[in-house]
Amino acid sequence: MSSKWLSLEEALTKALDAAKAINDVEQVSIFDANNRILAQDVTAHVDVPPWDNSAMDGYAVNAEDLKHSDKLEVQGVITAGMSA
Repeated sequence: MSSKWLSLEEALTKALDAAKAINDVEQVSIFDANNRILAQDVTAHVDVPPWDNSAMDGYAVNAEDLKHSDKLEVQGVITAGMSA
């Protein structure tokens, strides 16, 4: 009986074989940049919005903690690139 599933190694090989490097770079207006791939990282010089915003930043909550209180204290901050 043959399996329909690929092994991790087979899937990785297929994905890497199908991928191709993008070596061409061109500069375009921001208005023409839709559906483009950035050649380098873009970094904001200011925080927008300048306060914590759960709709953008998010929160991780243990559901068990909600059984005991409707208010939770922030226990820590993890910024982009940090591991929990």
